[in-house]
Amino acid sequence: MIDVRDGVISFVFANEDTYLLPNLVEMDLYRYLCYSLYEKGIKYIYILQAGADGYYLSIQSEEAETMLNETKLPGIRFLGKYGRLYSRDRREKIDWDCEDLDQLIDSKIPLLMSQKSRVAVIFDLETFNTVLRDDSSETLNTYIGMMDRAREQGNAIILVGPIQDSRIHNVLAGPESVFRFCDERGHSLCREMREILVDPSNPPLYKEMKRRLGSRCVWLNMFSRDNVRTILRRNSLDNTSLLSDELETGNLALLVSQWYASPAFQAKCGMILGENRFRRFSDLRNDLKKADVMFGLRKKAKEVLPAEATVSQDNKEWEKSYVGATAENAVTDALRSVRLSRTMNAGEELAEVRTRLDHILELYSSPRVNDAPGAIQTDIEKTVLSITKAADRGDLRTVNAALDVLEYAQLKNFNFDKDTIKIWKCKTAIVTVTENIARLNRLKTEDKFNITECRAKKQKIYDQQEELQFKTPGLDEYLDRMEAGLPVDYYSVIGQQALEYCRLADKGNKVQDQLKAWIAKYTYHMKAYDQEEDKLDQLTNASRSAITVRAVSVSDILGEVGSMETEQIKEADKSREQEMYDIKQSIDQLSDAAMSTGVNYVETLRRFQQMKKEETGGNQC
Repeated sequence: MIDVRDGVISFVFANEDTYLLPNLVEMDLYRYLCYSLYEKGIKYIYILQAGADGYYLSIQSEEAETMLNETKLPGIRFLGKYGRLYSRDRREKIDWDCEDLDQLIDSKIPLLMSQKSRVAVIFDLETFNTVLRDDSSETLNTYIGMMDRAREQGNAIILVGPIQDSRIHNVLAGPESVFRFCDERGHSLCREMREILVDPSNPPLYKEMKRRLGSRCVWLNMFSRDNVRTILRRNSLDNTSLLSDELETGNLALLVSQWYASPAFQAKCGMILGENRFRRFSDLRNDLKKADVMFGLRKKAKEVLPAEATVSQDNKEWEKSYVGATAENAVTDALRSVRLSRTMNAGEELAEVRTRLDHILELYSSPRVNDAPGAIQTDIEKTVLSITKAADRGDLRTVNAALDVLEYAQLKNFNFDKDTIKIWKCKTAIVTVTENIARLNRLKTEDKFNITECRAKKQKIYDQQEELQFKTPGLDEYLDRMEAGLPVDYYSVIGQQALEYCRLADKGNKVQDQLKAWIAKYTYHMKAYDQEEDKLDQLTNASRSAITVRAVSVSDILGEVGSMETEQIKEADKSREQEMYDIKQSIDQLSDAAMSTGVNYVETLRRFQQMKKEETGGNQC
């Protein structure tokens, strides 16, 4: 839980939810925070939140109200019960001895925190930033000035922000964030936060907050093993049919916490629980109240926990719980859908890809202090789309290439110079090339299948002809007479068999034309595939260092890559159209007449015999 001993300002990230104490008592968010502060020895607690008509000050006890009234500040006194509404609109008449809430914020709270011991004021994060930024710089300087004294007194300001809210990142790190400013002495509201925000390396914001602030920065919505165990115990009290012994409760808690924390483990177990994207304890409690869900969990625990029971909970659960700066984060949303994909085949390579996906997701779940430049962000979004499409096709090569791009952006902290921009372009071009290679490989596979199909059809025709020759004595001599142009009787029994033979020959000619077309397509796709592999080698070498980039004239490569996909698609389409036209022409020529005269049959027969001679002579496709 939060520890306020090491500094005045602490951060709590949590959604409005129900929270369970170890003794199974259920509380809402702010009561839970107050309880935690009471546990730390803080008696005087005040909550300031934004309301529909102004700002709502909640005084948590009569002792706290008395202390607030006794804090000497001329012209200010609070009367009546706590939890009343104070307006910040100076024009609105209010029935208080206080002129308005500005005086409370501007003077009362700083004085209270610098003179009295063990006081805590809980602000929602947006309200804190708004009231200090909207007022004059004098108010902000007043708060900065009282920090040292408040720290000596052991007092605290608790700032509460929701999880997965696009506004919070801007409140913390945006250009108007109060944490960016310092007074004329160089002092700031929160030294650690200002150091993060002015760090030129553009570090990951939430990781740095956790590293520098430690237990003064907490995420409450964590499905840790202990939290899940508490939920299971509470559910058992509510419904005795859900009762489990301590060993089974511990195993189920481990299964649930690991399922939400590990994408690889989730893929292994399947969808045994709801996604619970916002990590709400109330939603998890409702899931774990369902008999069918509990039955499935008990069954799955017996299947997977013998091998997984030794997996320890790491100390980064806050990262897995805090799933991004915003629910609208397209990068993390798309990566989550990829890592849950069932389309890839199992294997060592797939396991490596899942591990890399987890790593990249972790990097992008904690946004940088500064956002990526627009052009880089556009490339990142295109790359994520490539990952999604490649994962659906099972194209791990492209997935790996795209993950390289995402990882490089984070390693460079979105800060690019001339050389790293060249490398960046090479890496993004590699993704395009690997996509082309995968596409050409699919086309080659289709071509080979069609070639095999055509050859099988040809062989079937040969077999039918041999069977016909075996059943019809004298058929060979009759066919020879036809080929020589001698008179024959087409209406005789043997004549009808000869015509059937010629019909088979006609089918064989058509199949041969199709076979030639497929072989031509395969040759074209094989050549294009080899060219793409060569370009991939060049780009891979060019992406390794800025020195290599300059040496190989990467601009020439990038110029090719920029247009090659469009050109190849056009060429492929054009080639395909020509192939289809050639096939159609061949079929039309062979089927042009109803073969009602001997001449048509003779021409068909001669062509077919020539084809067989070519094949027996070693020219078979």
